[in-house]
Parts: sequence; structure tokens; C-alpha cells
Amino acid sequence: MRSSSSVNPHLLGALGLTLATAAVLAAILLFGDPDGGRPAVQVSVPPAPEIDVAENTPVAPLRGDQVSLDDPSLDQLAPPPENASDVSLDGLDPIDPDAPVRTRAELAAAQKANSNALPNAPVAGLTEPGPGGPLPVIGPNGQSPADAYKRPFENNGKPAIALVVGGLGMSEQRTRTAIETLPAEITLGFVPYAENLQNWIDLARENGHEVILELPMEPFDYPQNDPGPHTLLTEADSGENIRRLEWLLSRTTGYFGVTNYLGAKFTASESAMRPVWDALADRGLVLVHDGAQSRSPLGRAAEQSNLDWAAADRIVDSPPAPDQIDKQFLQLEALALQNGSALGMGFAYPVTIDQAKAWSEGLEAKGYALAPASAILEMRANSS
Repeated sequence: MRSSSSVNPHLLGALGLTLATAAVLAAILLFGDPDGGRPAVQVSVPPAPEIDVAENTPVAPLRGDQVSLDDPSLDQLAPPPENASDVSLDGLDPIDPDAPVRTRAELAAAQKANSNALPNAPVAGLTEPGPGGPLPVIGPNGQSPADAYKRPFENNGKPAIALVVGGLGMSEQRTRTAIETLPAEITLGFVPYAENLQNWIDLARENGHEVILELPMEPFDYPQNDPGPHTLLTEADSGENIRRLEWLLSRTTGYFGVTNYLGAKFTASESAMRPVWDALADRGLVLVHDGAQSRSPLGRAAEQSNLDWAAADRIVDSPPAPDQIDKQFLQLEALALQNGSALGMGFAYPVTIDQAKAWSEGLEAKGYALAPASAILEMRANSS
């Protein structure tokens, strides 16, 4: 259960932060903490085949080239619109649907070569058959997927900052760059429609990244802005939304939790959320929300479902301009100093990946700890 953060007075005397960070903190205290807005991207996917849940009929994976997912033009680096932008994969390198899938032996060999590597997924006893593959379950010994697949983190008493970079799996170059160049402590979010999704998640975990799965949720302008097949809808009955949820969750394994993709309308409806949050909690998952809706009843619904969750404090790349991203990173530093922790989210824009890499390399010298998102969630839960 997410709780409000509290000021850690011992950190103030121990850390020598830059004047810029102190100025940002002062601005927050004087003028308030403005909400951020996550850039929205429209996904256009043909209708998915019907699923026979009762018979666990396998579902053919969607091809990467059936999905439209690209950046808004970054030439002028203008703020994205409030609603999703029409974008396409034109000019990008979509995932090769014929790329070879590595064997378990190859995965094990790759793990030994990387000291950051997380254990291979799935962990025995943490899955059951689902409509598109394995579904996460709590193991017979009480171990949850959230515990099994998170990245370990030891809190050293420094203010901790986590960053989630999402929208991965749709572009070969961006996905590989994020996995292989960002620090292992940065959490990576993957699109459920991605081709060879398990291969990407295996590679991310091999490089030490914990992973979350992005769930498409209904925005206010649906269906003009359509997050894709199996979107969780406010008008669907609970059985239909659970059916959609199980298809999404069974696309891959190895994720410790989920995050929203769009979903302003869905997370404004407590009656729509509750069955889905119940199902996530029952499967031992957690929720990391992008924080775009500060007045949403999401938190109350999550607490009633006993679903552990956290909301991002900042969306770092709205707009996706280097100087603006750096300002958001300073905001996260100030919030971490004030509250002991901070959580940011961003999209896999090339500029976001570049700025995140440069920023994270200097965090330790400034007295902060770079933490996985799961650690921030646990810190906030333990402080309640």
C-alpha cells in the first residue's frame, strides 16, 4: 500500500547538494509541486483474435510491424498535446519477427557473463497456463512475482531516486540501447504488443534491469485514441476486463509489476478499477502509475484491493527537450532530499535515454542512490 513520504531530517545535514538542486527545492516549497504530464502515443493495432479462455487456446503473437508506435516530431521539441499524437513506425527499425529466440542454455551462459544479471524467468511455481502464455501466480511458499522478479536493492541511507523508461519493445535500436547503456538500476517498461517480447525481457534481466509490463487503459477520448486490443475499459463488465487483463499478462513473464499506458478515464472509475486491482493483487503483482492524474481515486481503490502501488512524482520528458528533462531530474533530486525518495517516469525517446544516462552517472557523487522502482515502492510502504 502506497503511503505519503516523510521528511528525513538526518539527510539534510549529511548531503552536500548543488546550489541548483537547493534552488529547485525552494521553488517547490514556495510555489507548490505542479503535476507532470506523460507524453501520450497512439497505438493502432488490428483487432486481436478471439480467445477461448476456458480451453487456454494459444494466441498467435502480434507482429511488431502491425503496431504503430513512434515519436512526435522532435525537430522543435514542442510539448506533446494533451491527447495522444498520431504517430507511426515510419523511419524506425521495427523488431524482426524472424529473430531467433535464445535457448535456456544460451540464457544461462549469458547470465554467467554478466555480474548484474537477474535470475532467468519464469521462476518455478510462479506461473499457471494462460490464454497467451504463462500467467503469474503467488507460489506455494508465498513468494510473489513482485518479490521474485524485482531487482535487489540495499538502502544505504541516501535519498533514493528511481527512473522508469517505458515504451520499449517496438524499436530494435531504442530497446537495445536502453537495455545495454542505461544503468541496471533503471527500471524498464515494455509494450505488451511487442514482437519477441520474452526475448527482450530476458535480455533486460540479463543486463540487470527489473521490468514492468504496460497495460493499455481507456483514455477519455477513446476510441478516437485507441491504446490497442485488449484495452481495459470502463464500460466493459468485470469478466471482460479480467479476460483482457489475463491476455495481456500472459504475453510474457519476468515482470515484477505493471504500469498504465494512457488510462485517464479508466483510473477515474473506481468500479472499473477494483476487479482489475483485485486480480493484480491476487497474482502477487504491484502497480507503478505514471502519476498523471493526481485526483484519481486510484489510490483508494488500490488500498481496498490490498494492491501495493506507487505513483511517479515526475514525468521527466514532457516536453522531450534536453534542458527540460534536466530540470525534471533536478526536481526529482529535490523531492528525494525532502522526502527520502523520488520516482520519475519517461518514454524511450532517444533524448530521454541520453539524458538519463548522463544524469545517472553523476548521482552518486551528489549524494544520492539510484534505485529500482520496486525499492521506492517498498520504502514508501514501509514508512506508512
